[in-house]
Amino acid sequence: MAILISQSKLHSVNQFQPAPHLKQLQSYLATGDPLVAGTQVAVHIKAVNGTFSKESTPATMTVADALPTNPIENYDVPAPLVIPAVEDDKSVKGHVNLATPIPANTTFKALVTY
Repeated sequence: MAILISQSKLHSVNQFQPAPHLKQLQSYLATGDPLVAGTQVAVHIKAVNGTFSKESTPATMTVADALPTNPIENYDVPAPLVIPAVEDDKSVKGHVNLATPIPANTTFKALVTY
């Protein structure tokens, strides 16, 4: 059974049994209450075999601040560097030096208005 200790509360989730060929377990533990930034959380695994049981050493972490809802909120979109256009040009040319790291799933589009 997986156990989650949060804010001095003990929460347990459903018992799970891995398939014989699996060496790793992945589980998402419901805490019952929303986690609060700065809270110390410890997770450990309890193995049970008949009347015997044994617990792992806990893995601990501090809950981080919530991620911004806008993933590009703190990303600086750089201005393009353009080559001066002259009469009768049919395109605008230039380039942009994108700042890194670029947030995942971010795309860019050059827009020309006149």
